[in-house]
Amino acid sequence: MRLRTSTSYTLACFSPLVMILTFFIEVTLAAHVIWKYKMRSVPILAVCILLALAAFQLAEYNVCETAFGLSSLDWARFGFVAITLLPPLGIHFAVAMAGQLRRLRWLLAGIYALAAAFVVTFLMIDHGIQGGPACLGNYAIFHVAPTTTRLYAIYYYGLLFFGIWLALYFAQKTSSTLHKRAHYSLIVGYLAFIVPTTTVNVIDPSTIAGIPSIMCGFAVLLALILVGYTLPAHHTGQKSAHAKRRATKIIVTILGWLVLLAGIIMIPYPGPGWATVFAGLAILAREYTWAHNVLKHARARYDAWAQWLSRQPIYVRAIFFALTTLVVVVTLWLLNAYGLIARLLGLDIPFLDSPLPFL
Repeated sequence: MRLRTSTSYTLACFSPLVMILTFFIEVTLAAHVIWKYKMRSVPILAVCILLALAAFQLAEYNVCETAFGLSSLDWARFGFVAITLLPPLGIHFAVAMAGQLRRLRWLLAGIYALAAAFVVTFLMIDHGIQGGPACLGNYAIFHVAPTTTRLYAIYYYGLLFFGIWLALYFAQKTSSTLHKRAHYSLIVGYLAFIVPTTTVNVIDPSTIAGIPSIMCGFAVLLALILVGYTLPAHHTGQKSAHAKRRATKIIVTILGWLVLLAGIIMIPYPGPGWATVFAGLAILAREYTWAHNVLKHARARYDAWAQWLSRQPIYVRAIFFALTTLVVVVTLWLLNAYGLIARLLGLDIPFLDSPLPFL
C-alpha cells in the first residue's frame, strides 16, 4: 500500500518550528519532574512518557534530513520505536498510581512483550518500515507495510482505550479524592490527543496517513496535563495517605502493646490472660510482621500445651490449679486486698497487710 504524499489542507500547527518547540517543552517537563519529585515508580514512568514523546518529536524534526549521522529511515525507525512504547508506559503509569504493580505485573509483562514485538519489527524486519518517510512540511508520513499497519492500529488504539478503561476503573475503586482526580486527569490527558487527532482525520481524511505524527503533535497536551495536574494530585494524595498510615501505625502500636502487656500480667490468673495476649498480638500484627509470626507460634504452642494438660492425670491438673490459686492469693496479699477488707470489717490483723511499703 502506497500512502498519499499530498494533503489538501495545511496543518501549520505541525510545522518544524512547532515540532522542535514541542520537543523542548517535553524535555523541560521531564527535567522538572526529575527535579521536583523523588524518583519512585510513578515519577519515573512520567519521565519515560515525556522522553518518549520528545524522542518522537526529535525524530519527526530530523526525518526529512539526515542528522547526527542517521538517515531519514533511521529517524523514522527511531520515532516509531518511541511511540510504540507510549501505550504500555501509559498503562504502567496508571497501574503504578493505583499501587497495583505487584498484582498486575504479568499483565504489564505481556503488554511490554507485545510492544517489544513491534519494536523488533520496526528495527530489524523488512516487513516493518518500508522505504523512507514522506516529508510534507506539516507532518511526516511513514511508509509502513499494510499488514503491519493494521496490526499496529489494533495494538495502539486497543491499548489506548484499555488504558482509559483501566484509569476509570482505578478511579472508581479508590476512596481517596486526590487519587480519583489523578486518574480522571489521566483520562482527560488521553482524550486530549485522541479527540483532536480524530477530529483532524474527519476534517481531512488524507491525514489518516499521518496519524503517528498528528497524534504526537497533540500529545503535548497529555504532557502538560500529566505534569500540571496528574502528578501533583497523586503526590498530594500519597502524602495524605502516608500521614494517615503513620497515624494509624502509632495508634496500633500503642494500643497493641498496652493490651499485650495487660495479657502477660494476667497469664498466671484465672480468666482471659492468654486470650488478651493473643488480642494484643493480633492488633500489632496489623502493622508488624514479627507480631504476626509470634501470634502464629504462640497459638500453636498454647494449643499444644492445652492438649497436653488435658491428657494428664487428675492430680497433675490439680497441682496446676493449686499453683494458680496460690498465685492469686499471693497477688491479692501483695496488693493489700486482705488488709483493706480487714479494716472495712473493723479487724486488726497485721499479717494481712501488704509487705510493700507504698501499699
